[in-house]
Amino acid sequence: MKCTISILAACPVMLAATVAWSQATLSKVPFDGKWVALSTQCFPVAGQNRFNGLTIKDSKFSLRFTVGGRTRNCNVAIGRDGSFDNQSCDVPTSGKITGDSMELNYKNEDRACKVALKRE
Repeated sequence: MKCTISILAACPVMLAATVAWSQATLSKVPFDGKWVALSTQCFPVAGQNRFNGLTIKDSKFSLRFTVGGRTRNCNVAIGRDGSFDNQSCDVPTSGKITGDSMELNYKNEDRACKVALKRE
């Protein structure tokens, strides 16, 4: 009888420890770091398509493009599942991060591009 009571008394402590560990694990920022482009594909294929990479900090990044001599920006926040989508910025951007790989899609006035990146 005492063993049963001891085990039941320990259960709330174990549950509290598990919940605290889970919250600590979720609070980490798994996407932060420098990301380098592996490939860039744009349609229509015209002109120079170059993507220099990006840096993520606190699950956020900003993109800056020069299109037709004008600077275009997009601020992006990454969800817990690694997805991101900002269609209301100058250069609508969306994509997904899985592990150390990222797929990023963006559109400007004259083309739509898909960029594959990896974490450094």
